[in-house]
Order: sequence, then structure tokens, then C-alpha cells
Amino acid sequence: MDKDLEGILEEISGNDFDVKDYTSYILEKGISSSYQLSRLTSALSLVESAISNEVFSKHDALILDASRIEGLEERLEMLTQSSKKLLDEISAIRNRLQEPYNVLKTQVVTVARLQVTCDTLRDLSWYLELLLQLENETNLIRQAEILAEVDSVCSKKTLDDLNAYTDTCQSVAAWHSKTEEEAIHRLETALKDGAVNKGVESLQVFDSLGLLSSSVYGFLDRTCNLVQNRIRSAVSGEHLSSVLAEDRKKGYPGRTSTVLSSTRALRSLLWEELEETANTICSCFDQVSCLDRVIGQTYLGSNVTFATRMSPKEKIYLLKIFWSKIIDVIRRELKQSCSESGVVKQSLEEDFPRFLKFVERISKHVQDIQGVGKLEADIFLTRDDVNESFFEIEQSVRSLLAPFQNAYLSQSLSRLFDPVNSMFQVEKVPLVDEIDTLIAVILSEMKVSEKNGSFHLLVSKNIIKCLKLFNVKCETLIVSDSNASQVTAIPNAVQKSNGLVFALLIYFRESVKKHIESHLSEECREDFNSILETSSNLMRATVQPLLDSISDSVEAILLTMHQEDFSAPVRQNTRSTPQCSLYLRELQGFILRVSKDYLGLYGNKENLQPMVIKTANRCFDLFLRHTSLVRPLGEGGKLRMAADFAQMELALAPLGLRLSESGQSYKAVKAFKSMLFNTLEDLVQSPLIGEVVPYSVVLHFIFAQSPPVLKSPHQTANWSITKYSQWLDEHQNEKDRLLLVRGALDAYAHGAKAKNVKLLGEFEIMLQLVEKGLNTL
Repeated sequence: MDKDLEGILEEISGNDFDVKDYTSYILEKGISSSYQLSRLTSALSLVESAISNEVFSKHDALILDASRIEGLEERLEMLTQSSKKLLDEISAIRNRLQEPYNVLKTQVVTVARLQVTCDTLRDLSWYLELLLQLENETNLIRQAEILAEVDSVCSKKTLDDLNAYTDTCQSVAAWHSKTEEEAIHRLETALKDGAVNKGVESLQVFDSLGLLSSSVYGFLDRTCNLVQNRIRSAVSGEHLSSVLAEDRKKGYPGRTSTVLSSTRALRSLLWEELEETANTICSCFDQVSCLDRVIGQTYLGSNVTFATRMSPKEKIYLLKIFWSKIIDVIRRELKQSCSESGVVKQSLEEDFPRFLKFVERISKHVQDIQGVGKLEADIFLTRDDVNESFFEIEQSVRSLLAPFQNAYLSQSLSRLFDPVNSMFQVEKVPLVDEIDTLIAVILSEMKVSEKNGSFHLLVSKNIIKCLKLFNVKCETLIVSDSNASQVTAIPNAVQKSNGLVFALLIYFRESVKKHIESHLSEECREDFNSILETSSNLMRATVQPLLDSISDSVEAILLTMHQEDFSAPVRQNTRSTPQCSLYLRELQGFILRVSKDYLGLYGNKENLQPMVIKTANRCFDLFLRHTSLVRPLGEGGKLRMAADFAQMELALAPLGLRLSESGQSYKAVKAFKSMLFNTLEDLVQSPLIGEVVPYSVVLHFIFAQSPPVLKSPHQTANWSITKYSQWLDEHQNEKDRLLLVRGALDAYAHGAKAKNVKLLGEFEIMLQLVEKGLNTL
């Protein structure tokens, strides 16, 4: 087939082919009409030829289909006639049934109307019967049940248009109001009396009336409003002022004396009103607690409680709800009152312990209700609930008290700081009376808080801050420069001031330990002990420069013993007791003078004992060191030295020490005195060496008795006695000292070997003693 003709046939056979559009298209394109007509004619011929071929090729099948169509048409005609006959028969049946149907329909409507009339008459009769019963019934519970049945009848709306019903609606409403009011009255009376059974009867009335939940929560709202009005009148500055004005007019001599200032009178009245308010609130909580027990009772002998009927899925805890409401009311009313009256705000802040007592009385009352088992409705309240409630009560109380508590603590801290700052305003040591005043203020602050643990802890922390401030102030008075340490002239003003500060700290420590320590909160004991330790450190700081200077002077005096001659032998013809050395006489005079003139500034010597003991031990250590270093040392020198040992104890007596408390240093001096006259062999075998007397001291003593060729360690190092003493102070480790001694012995051995000289017998003994000491340490 020609492709051009195929294109025409496809275009014409398309579903969207339109003759007009196709004609317009040809005209617009300017195609020749004769040409296009010839094309269309050729296409038509082509189509006719195709149809003829198709018919010829399928002629038999087409004839068969045509005959079948004729058969179908005949059958269709037969079905049409049968359907017509069936419709005629159906129409005849409908005509025969229409009349009975109409009759039946009328009868049904009549019966329905009769039924409605009967039901209405029955409801009306029952309604009137219930009204008659209601008039004759005196039992409140039964009245509520009848009213519930009346409401049930009325809910059907069948009596709305009857005069007999509409004429009695007002009386029924009146009965409702009367019953509800009577039930409310009985419930409130029962709750005030704590009568659970009577409260149950009231709730049965409310439940019958369908007012169970609204009545319970309505009681909470009414009680909360009562408390709100009571608090508002108690803390309202305007109300309190009007009450005071009225009392003055009437001349009442009672609670608000006209002699008092208006501010004091208002404060007094405020706390009286709050006391009465606390009574009211506690009473209200008792009623709510009773109501909580009432709703925990079972309903009409069943296993279902009123609380379950109110809220089947959730627990009901009325005390918790009421507590939240009351706390919000108190917080709101206090905020409003404080914003309107500065006197009320000032009273609550300055007399916060009384306000705390007011709040604690309420919270404790609620906790007592929970804790002693007054809530018997265990099916609602588990132990976890109780613990959670306790926690929530404490949290809400803290939140309520926080602004007033913070203001009070700030004022309390100021009251505590004022006497401290006052006594240190001028640059002089405070008097003991001022300490007493401070202690009195502290005790006053503690007294008002002792009954409340958490509040007492906060006040105790303020007191700790006050005591710390006192120590800081005392520290500024302590001087530790050269003026504080001089011991050559008479005591100066600085030393006298340090002595007064020391006495002040002693009195302060004794006072706080006696009056305050037992009253402080346990949580503050560690801080309190730290304050006492700081005071002790300050006491040491006042006297330590002087004691250091005394120790330096004692060493300077002891150094002079090396200028004296201890090399003399024993005089055979003399029986006199050797007198003490010149240096010891000087030492005795010095210690007596400083003890009287300087240490006397610090009062009772018992207070100086812990610090003076260290100085005494230092004196004993220096005495032992230098007596062991004296060289040359003869037998006569030993006798004089033994006398010096006895006189040394007397020299330190003015310090007021019990020498038995001096410790290891005093024992070493006593032990060394017993070794003075031992032979070399007995000396090295003494069990006191190492245990009481250091190895280095015994070795120094052996050096002192040896020939000059065996030089002492400081001589070997070419040091002075003073430098060697400083080195010993810097090297307290006995091992270091023994190593230095061994160095001196090694130097001697090398020298003897170089000179080919026999070693002294002392050398071997000393070397063995050094090795023993090194092995022991």
C-alpha cells in the first residue's frame, strides 16, 4: 500500500479526527482540493476493496452469525411478552394487599400511642407517688434516693408538657437544695467531730444525688477559702491597723496596750492572729484527714469505696491536694501583704523564728496525721506515697520560707558581725568584756534556732563565719617583725600587744568551747575544730617570733662554752663541788629575765606549755650537741660539765615546765650525763646509744677525749663550731651525720697511712660504732 494513502487512513481512523478541523487544515495549507479529493477517493476505494475481500473471505461465517441474530431477536420478543404478563400479575397482587396494609398500619399507630400514653401515665403516677413519699420521708439518705429516682423519671422527658409535672418542678428543686444543704451541714459537722460513720451517710446522700465528686472537692474549696480569708485578715496591714484603732477607741486593756508604739502593737497583734490562724489551719487539716478516711469506706456494704466511685483509675489523696492549695494560699497572701505593708514584711523577716514555728506547727501536724496511721485508706495510700508526701511537704515548706529565711539569715549574720567589727574598729586589742558581748549575741542567735535542725544548721554556718571573721581580725593585730622578737631591751609596745592578743585568743577559745561548741549543729563540728586550730596557730604566731629569738640567744650563749677551758684534770686535794660554768650562769640569768619580762606578757604559763616545750627541747638539744663537741675535755672538765647538766635543768625551771613532759631531748641529756665518766669500752657497749642518745653525739664525745691528731668532723672540714652547728640543724637525719663522721675518720686514716703512723685505738672503736649506727638506721 502507498505510504501516502496509509498516512491518510491512519489520520482519518484516529479517535480525535474531526472533519471540520481537517478541512480547515487543508484550506490553511493551500493544498489543492482536486488533489486532496483524488487522494481521499483512492483511500476510499482502497477501504472498499479491503472490505470486499474480507466479506468474500468470511462469507459463510457472516451468514451463520446473521441467522443466529434472528434467533436471538425471536427469543427476546418472547421474554418481553412474559415480563409484561408478570408485571400485570404483580400489580393485581399489590391491589389486593393495599387495603389490609392500611388497616394494619392504623392499628399499629394506635397501639404505639396507647403505649406512650400508658408509659406517661405510669411515669406520672410513679412521679406523684415519689413526691408523696418525699413529703412523708424524714431519713435524709432515703430522701436522696427518692430524689435520684425522681431525677431518673424526669430524665425521660415524657412529663415535660404535663401540668402535674411542671407545677411540681419548683418543689422538687427546693427539695434538692434542701437535701444538699442538709447533707453539706451534716458532712461538715461530722468532719469537725471526726465522726466517720456520719460522714459516710452524708457521702451516700451526695452519691445518690450524683454529687459525690463535686461535694468532696467543693468541701476542699470551701475550706481553702476559709483559710484564705483567715490568713488574709491575719497578715493584712490594713486589717490589723483597723483592729488596733477599734481597740484603742474601746479602751481594751488586753492584747494591745496603748502604751506600745503602733508598730510594736501591730507586730504583737500579727503574731496573735497567726497563732489563731495556725489553729484554724490545723483544724481544717483534721477535717480533710477525716474526709480522706470517709472516702476510703466501702459503699453500701460493697467492696467499692467512695474514692473508687469518684476516680476508678487514679488514687485520691485529699491531704496532698489540700496541702498544695494551702501552701499556695499562704504564699500568695504573704506576698500580697508584704508588698502592701512594710511592717508586716519586716516582722516576718526579723521574727522569722516565730514565723518558722507557725509553718512548722502546720507541717508537723500534717506529718503527724500521716505518720501515726490516721490515714486508714491503705488501698489508696502506700508507704511510698507517704514518703513522697513527706518529701513534698518539706520541699514546699522550704520554698515558702526561703525569702523570709534568707532575709533573716542576712540580718543574723549582720548582727553577728557587728560586735566583731565594733571591737576591732580601732587599732587596739579588744577587751574581754567585748568577747563576752560577742558570745552573748551568738548564744542569742543559737537559742532561737535550736529546735529546728535545718534552720539551726544555717544559723550555725553563720556563727562559723562570725568566728572565722574574729580570727581574721585577730590576725591583723599580730606583729612578727624584729620588734616582736627582740630580747635585749625592755618589752616594747608590739610585744605587749602580741601578749594581749594571745590572752584574748585564749579567752576566746575557752569561751566558745564552753558556751558554743555543744550548741552547734553536728555538720559544723569539723569547721568549728578548724576554727580552734586556726586560733591555736594564731596563738603560736604571737609568741613564736619571741621563742625563736630566745632559742637563737640560748645557742649564742651555749656557743661560749667552747671559749672556756674543760681540759683540766681532776684536782686530788679538793673536795668542793664544782661550780657551774660562766656560760651557764649567763644562760640562767637570760632565761630568768625573758621568762619574767617577755613570757610573763602572755599570762598563765600553762597556756604557753605546748609552745615553750619546743623551745625547751631545742635548748636541751643544743646543750647536748655543744657539750659533746667541747674539746679538749679532761676529767676535771667532766666534773664541771656534770655540774652544768644539773644546773641546766634549773636554768629552764623559770619556763614553768614539767621536765618529764619534755620528751626525748630531756631523756637524751639525762642519759648522756650518766655516760660522762664511762670508759671507752663501757661507753660503746651502752644500750642507751641509738635508743636514747644519738650515735653522732657519742662519737663527738669520743672525738673530744681523743688526741688532737684525731680531728673532729668540723675540724676536718675546716668549719667553725657555729657553722657545724648550722649544718647539723640542716641535716636532722642521723645517717647524714654518721657519714660526715666517717669522712673525718677516713681522713684521719689516710693521713696516718701517709705518715706511716699507727692508728689510734679509738679509731677502730669509733669506726665500728659508725658502721653499727649506719646498719641500724
